[in-house]
Amino acid sequence: SFPFTIKSQWPPFVFIRPDPAAGQIGMTQAEVLGSSGAWTGFRIRAYDHSRVRPNGSYFVAGFGAEILSDYGMRLKDGERKILFDTGTPTAVLANYTSSGTYSGQGTTPQGQSIAYFTAPFVMSNKEYILINTLSMPVIRPLQQQSDLQMIWDYPNNRMIAAVVYISGYNTNSLGISTMTAKLVV
Repeated sequence: SFPFTIKSQWPPFVFIRPDPAAGQIGMTQAEVLGSSGAWTGFRIRAYDHSRVRPNGSYFVAGFGAEILSDYGMRLKDGERKILFDTGTPTAVLANYTSSGTYSGQGTTPQGQSIAYFTAPFVMSNKEYILINTLSMPVIRPLQQQSDLQMIWDYPNNRMIAAVVYISGYNTNSLGISTMTAKLVV
């Protein structure tokens, strides 16, 4: 659960920082819980049982300011709508990569085709990664929907994107950027 309800019309951005692990941390199917005007939390599923279970910290950034503290600075427009509040968590986008290189393919235990894309990835100790992209299916040519999983490989300083897709289609580009942000309070 979020520490407060996010009142924006659109789902907020959720940024996570997985704790470093000796193995690969796999995550998939992120979901922001709630509805327009009342976003209350998120959940994310583990990629599979052979990966390290995800643990770590997170922050959430909605669209627009909300009054969350009893003191601080607030800016309002002419109609007294809050534009800025120092108590509202703010995300400053810090880095992104869209340089995933195709690194192979295989088959899932369920018999589905899977393609892997790898990119160098090192987060500073104050960066968090945006996980909203894990909630969206990847649309490939021919309107084939593919599921996206992300695997953090801390020991090798890389990110692996695994795309489960319809058998027979040769996937050779990912087309999704990975973004990090820093929390500003």
